[in-house]
Amino acid sequence: TEADRVAREAARRLASGLAADEDAAVAAARLALDLPRAHPSRLLVHRHLEAIEQQAMGAEAWRADRRRRFEAIEELMCLLEQSLDARTLLVGRAVRGHLTGTDPVRLRIYTDAAVHEIAAALEIGGVEEMAFPVEETTRGRLDSIRWADPDCGEVVMVRMRPEAWPDRGRNLFRDEPVPTLDAEGLRRRLAGDADAVADAGDGLDQSAAENAASSSANEG
Repeated sequence: TEADRVAREAARRLASGLAADEDAAVAAARLALDLPRAHPSRLLVHRHLEAIEQQAMGAEAWRADRRRRFEAIEELMCLLEQSLDARTLLVGRAVRGHLTGTDPVRLRIYTDAAVHEIAAALEIGGVEEMAFPVEETTRGRLDSIRWADPDCGEVVMVRMRPEAWPDRGRNLFRDEPVPTLDAEGLRRRLAGDADAVADAGDGLDQSAAENAASSSANEG
């Protein structure tokens, strides 16, 4: 299909560094292929990007690398929960097992701890350089922390108040469902099956999870 052709070209541009993000990659792909009306989902682009990475690394090495990253994410979530009075969530595409070299790991931390206290816990865990952007969300302006982790990859974590936990299944940037998974859920998947992290999570059926993962802007 036209959408698949654009998604494949957009993924190639992302993998080669010719585009900085998905929007730029899709726009350039539409122009290059003269397909201005093609609208591939973000999920389709990422599936092609994963295929490119898998081909480059080899299937076995790619699976091992993905598992290593998920194990590092689970360790990070546990570190924060043990260091602070906090609950953490993995959010978006990563919940369905979609991890690529260009896509940040998106986390939320639900805590009364201040940002500087969270940063101190991260420093104890070995994080050296962090940025502290303020996110404009449907819940107002929220503090976040962004850093490059040698094991997890790029991480973006948004600080939430504990009372927001019951509404955790909603995207912060578009008021729609988003896949989420807590640390215990991720631990169970890793313990049960190396490929179990590819399952949909937190009560979303498969179609809802795909819609959320494909259409969400900042937490997709």
